[in-house]
Amino acid sequence: MRGIACQWMADMNTAKACGIHLGVVMVASEEGAEKENRFLVNSPFMQDYMTKHLGLEKILLSQIHQALCISEKRSEDVVIPLQQDKVWPRCTQLLKDMV
Repeated sequence: MRGIACQWMADMNTAKACGIHLGVVMVASEEGAEKENRFLVNSPFMQDYMTKHLGLEKILLSQIHQALCISEKRSEDVVIPLQQDKVWPRCTQLLKDMV
């Protein structure tokens, strides 16, 4: 996720130069990956706005992470292995291409 965050920050800085303010909530769904969760913003205004309307970053990211972990556990029971085998390589290749 760090590599993705770095790439996104470069794109977000370009957007800011064009007058576009962005805020992104990036949360890992894997247990133990909570430290990777991030609020990505390209301006102090967006940081203040997101905090005001969504709550404190640390608390919000933790709550979303916990909800995702629970959701992932439930969906693992329903995922058809064949579908997962088709999707995982595409996701992995996409992430490799991004780095």
